Amino acid sequence: MGVFEIELPPLRERMEDLPILIETILKRLGKGSVVFDESALTCLRNYPFPGNVRELRNIVERAVLLADDGVVHAVHLPRQCQQTSEVRPDGEIVSLKEAEHRYLQQALRHYSGSRKDLAAVLGIGERVLYRKLAEMRSM
Repeated sequence: MGVFEIELPPLRERMEDLPILIETILKRLGKGSVVFDESALTCLRNYPFPGNVRELRNIVERAVLLADDGVVHAVHLPRQCQQTSEVRPDGEIVSLKEAEHRYLQQALRHYSGSRKDLAAVLGIGERVLYRKLAEMRSM
């Protein structure tokens, strides 16, 4: 008996397939009219999908149940997906890196620019904080 093996990279390595996979899952659920808005797609693109396509299917099924108007927004996604990006009230998404940089700017102002105090409160070394702040300046 011969077996034909097909190797597919994990979903996190082929995010360009995300829209077609979502569309296929929606059709199988009989929910072809449901759409994912850009905020939801951005959250999903930033999520690493440790459960691969099976996890995507579960996320889509859940989101369809929560989206009462036929449009899936980022708020309809599980918390772990939302935490990979910052979702603003207007629905715009910023990257996790950008959200981290904003947080560091606010925290630095709160601690009056004291990097030593801020590093201690954040539970990171001063060198790590310095590197993060240097990254922030280069953005």
